[in-house]
Amino acid sequence: MLDFDKTFENEIKFSKDDRGNQDLTLKIEQLEKENYQLKKDISFKIEEVQALYLEVKLVRKLDEQHQMLNGKLRCEIENAKKEGDKLMIKKITKYETENHRLRKQNKLLEEELEMMLLHP
Repeated sequence: MLDFDKTFENEIKFSKDDRGNQDLTLKIEQLEKENYQLKKDISFKIEEVQALYLEVKLVRKLDEQHQMLNGKLRCEIENAKKEGDKLMIKKITKYETENHRLRKQNKLLEEELEMMLLHP
C-alpha cells in the first residue's frame, strides 16, 4: 500500500480572510494593492499620452509641410495664369494688328476695284 497524506493540509486552501474590516494590516494590504494598480494605470496612461503627443507633433509637422507646399503651388498657379494672360494678350494684339492690316488692304482693294469699274 502506498503512503499518502491523509491530513489534507496540502489540498485545502483558505480563501476567507478572518481578519475584520478594522484590521490595520488588512487595510494596509488593500491600500498597497490599490496603490500598485493605480501606479500601473498611471504608467500606462503616461505612455499613452506620450504616444499621442508624438502623433500630434507628427500631424502638426505634416500640416505645416502641406501649408508650405500649398503656398508654393498657389504661387506657381498664379504665375502660370499671369504667363497665360500675357501670351493671350500678345496673340490677341498680333491678330488685331493682322485683322486691321487685312481690313486696310481689303478697303484698298475695294477702292481699286471701284476705280476699275468706273474707269474701264
